[in-house]
Amino acid sequence: MNPVPDDVLLPCHWIHEGIREDGMEFRRDDDRFAITVLRREECPSLPVLGSGRCWEIRLDQRAGEARSSTSLGCVTTRRTALDTVLRYMRRINEAIDRKGTLAPGAMIELLSRGITSENDDWERTSTERITVDSPTL
Repeated sequence: MNPVPDDVLLPCHWIHEGIREDGMEFRRDDDRFAITVLRREECPSLPVLGSGRCWEIRLDQRAGEARSSTSLGCVTTRRTALDTVLRYMRRINEAIDRKGTLAPGAMIELLSRGITSENDDWERTSTERITVDSPTL
């Protein structure tokens, strides 16, 4: 079942602009940030996993006349995309509460360091993932 706005409790200061089958749009009530999730046929940041379809997460930041926009990465499922977006929203709120004002692009830099899902696409944490080491001779 796909989540709908009534099923999801958004962090404080965030509202949904629209949730459709091919994407989701959220923005902060002060209009400084917007997060968009779009269905894509392929995403360069993901290795090919067979189907190729993915969800791209984009962040837009606005400060006066200045605007910055960037892709924060891709995930393979709609649920992972929503979970990741909620995590981004909480991080943005924490950064604003801590620092007050941010230079244009600062939040994009902070988030683009990589906080996509802590679980991978099979819901494994980093400690549960299989690592492959080169054989020792």
